[in-house]
Order: sequence, then C-alpha cells, then structure tokens
Amino acid sequence: MGYSALNYLLSDVMIRLPNWLIVYGTNRNSGKTTLITRIISYNNSRIPITGIKISPHFHPLDDNDLIIEKCAEYVITKEIHLNTGKDSSRMLDAGAQDVFYIQVWDDNLGRLIPKILGLIPPGTAVICESGWARHLIDPGVFLILNRKGNTEMKSSLVILQPLADRWVEFDGLGFNLGPDDLSFEDGAWKIR
Repeated sequence: MGYSALNYLLSDVMIRLPNWLIVYGTNRNSGKTTLITRIISYNNSRIPITGIKISPHFHPLDDNDLIIEKCAEYVITKEIHLNTGKDSSRMLDAGAQDVFYIQVWDDNLGRLIPKILGLIPPGTAVICESGWARHLIDPGVFLILNRKGNTEMKSSLVILQPLADRWVEFDGLGFNLGPDDLSFEDGAWKIR
C-alpha cells in the first residue's frame, strides 16, 4: 500500500495537530529523548513547550509522583522533579514548561487523546515521544529515529515509516538533523 492510500485510510480516524512534533524510535537507545531534549533546550527561550512521553508499558510509580488521573487502563502523571534521569525529568531539565508521562495500553490511547489535549493550552508547542500516537494524530512533524547500524526494527515500522517526515540517524553522539533544522511558526512544527 502506498503512502497516499495509507494516508487516506488513516485520515478518517486521525486528528490534525500541527503544533505537535512526534518522535518515534526504531528500537531502544535510538536517541529519542536525547533529540527531544536538544529541541526543547534550543527553543525554550522563544516558545513554551509541553513534553509528553507515552509508554505502552506500566511501571511502578514513585510515592511522590504527581498523579493527574489513574485507572486500570491508564495513568497520567505530571513530571515535577528535576534531575532524576527519567526521560520525563530530562524533558523538564531541558526547559519544557510542562511534562506529562502517560502509561496506557496502545488500544486505549485513542480514548485518552481528549484528556491529554485538555491538559495543554491551545496552540502550545508539543513534543511527544510515542509511536502509537502517530496512528491517531497527524502532527506538524513526525520523526523516526534509528541508531546508526541498527537493523532490528519494530514491526510497526511497516505502517509508520511511510508517514515519517524525516528518518533521523543517531550515531551515539549526534544526529543528521539538528534542533535548528526545525521551527515552530504560526502554531505548527516545520522542517526547514
């Protein structure tokens, strides 16, 4: 199935959010959070940015986590702690105005999108680390990250790769796309 046919099929269920930048990795250690924090650091003095990390896995929460909402299907927390080393904390360390960490089974994410949008002021620049979100959201920019030399790819790439605005390689230190290659203009993320 080509890109246009796939895009047509998904367009009925997707919400267009040009103020979102979605980052997805082909595997663990593909540099997702490192790139996200560089983008936040580069832009935080010009625009307020909300960071979102969506995990399809449930992990125990700390007693001091700020839980926004919790049930059997999902947990939404707001990151309030700096320098913990967690991905969500790293986004806050980089200068994000707000950061939300969401644990939800992929099949339940669609029901959660309105709740997530209710946490973010309209028009705010959003950077989201998630693969499944791209099935539901048509963002301003969608990046797929791959660690250079990695050949083990997630099966979801069959659907997501044609939707990527850019395939980004990470060599362990740097990327073939820098924060200055992205801009947030007129309420939308764009690749320069």
